Amino acid sequence: MGRRCHAGIVQTNLDEAREWVGRASGRALFLLGAGASKPALPVSAELTEIVLASIDEATLNFAAESRVPELWRDIRPVLASMGSNIEDLYQAVETLTYQDSDPTRFWVKGFMEFPTYGGNTAELARDAQWILDMVQGHTLGALDTAQADAPLGHFEPLLRAAKTGIVTLNYDQLIERAGEKFGVEVSTGAELWDGGFQWQFGTAAVHLLKMHGSMTWRGSRSINHESGNLVPAVGFYETSGLNEAAPNRLLTPTVIFGSGSKTTPFSAFPALTRQFHDWLERSELLVVVGYSFRDQHVDAAIRRWASLSPSRRIVVIDPYPRRHIRQDEDTLGGLLWAMDAEYRTPDADAPSVAATLGKNRMIFLTGGVESLLPALVA
Repeated sequence: MGRRCHAGIVQTNLDEAREWVGRASGRALFLLGAGASKPALPVSAELTEIVLASIDEATLNFAAESRVPELWRDIRPVLASMGSNIEDLYQAVETLTYQDSDPTRFWVKGFMEFPTYGGNTAELARDAQWILDMVQGHTLGALDTAQADAPLGHFEPLLRAAKTGIVTLNYDQLIERAGEKFGVEVSTGAELWDGGFQWQFGTAAVHLLKMHGSMTWRGSRSINHESGNLVPAVGFYETSGLNEAAPNRLLTPTVIFGSGSKTTPFSAFPALTRQFHDWLERSELLVVVGYSFRDQHVDAAIRRWASLSPSRRIVVIDPYPRRHIRQDEDTLGGLLWAMDAEYRTPDADAPSVAATLGKNRMIFLTGGVESLLPALVA
């Protein structure tokens, strides 16, 4: 198989990608996005439909005096019109919790009115927070339900492959469950975090970095301390499932949810981000699986890593065929233009930056993760 350019997408020889993995000699870092869990778990439009329907049902059980159901009925048509990304919907609802402090209020007149609150933005914010919690909770619940019967066989070659590590932006437990099924010990490092800026792992064969948190992480000593006093969060309990409480009775997962910036100075996230950067520096190849290049802190790190050495390469496995990838539209388009010698923008024949250097550094593979991932690393 050779190369071909079709509908703005560069298709490349899988054999070449396999050669790159072998040449990396264990210095390959795997980055998993939501598409890495497809088709086992619902994503995009399917997940959004499940969550909206679940909240419709849940609001039927609120006390008669609660205004949350009425608020939900008011905002649901707007949310349904926004698109299929559940984290975009979450961010939209979140704006209702800080209208009084949002600087756009100085420029935009006529925020959507909710007559039942009579201008009481504090009560509006309180009820919007209820809905926010439901959006996140029902999303994690849908993922947890689906992963119970998820096929895991395609992850076994990844678990056994030589690599720098596995980074996942997902909250699910597919990798941990695959490790249990195939007898490969996996460490997330969650219970080893000491509250500082370093992240470390156990002696397990596979190190899994869950950059945006996990549905199974609970703050270990931030609330319900035996003294009755609040103390700084200095670690995590790692439970076996979404609905399992930690020894301190905490059920709330530690995750970063919502679109937009996912950078935060709180909890373990600075340590997790630092570990991601450290792993990138030790890697010669980045294998991106089902990631849509929408998280700025991840994209910026990838761009920086790729630009600092001409020997660094990227393989992208994308289960969603894209009709157009524009150079100026997203990180993926920019990377293709800068790193793939045969890439052309869909609306012009301008050669890429890499073409002038005569060296291709990026391979884009479109297809199902269940078939492509094992074929790449087996």
